[in-house]
Amino acid sequence: MTFDKERKSPRVRFEARCILLYGDCAYEGKVVNISLGGAMISLNDSAIIPQEEECLFKILAGSNANDEIEASIVYSAFSCITLRFLTFDGNSHPQLYAQIESLSRNPEKYRVAYP
Repeated sequence: MTFDKERKSPRVRFEARCILLYGDCAYEGKVVNISLGGAMISLNDSAIIPQEEECLFKILAGSNANDEIEASIVYSAFSCITLRFLTFDGNSHPQLYAQIESLSRNPEKYRVAYP
């Protein structure tokens, strides 16, 4: 696992409904924390997905809703999943940056990670 001091962009607490699409399955859950590089999510049901498998991630909640983000699984244990973001569709990256910056106590950290 990567520690916060080693991250390119630190994580912030972030609560929003989300969905994880893997294979033919859609897993609903909530975001626990998020950064520009990935997220930790808690699924409503358990799912074991192998590390490095690719999936799609989408935030569902109101103004926090975004386009699908292509991700890979870093860690998976029952209902806890850690993701690494790979690619962003549409305006997902600027939307995510604005959401994280607004939640952060130190928004200047994100200006370095995302101009």
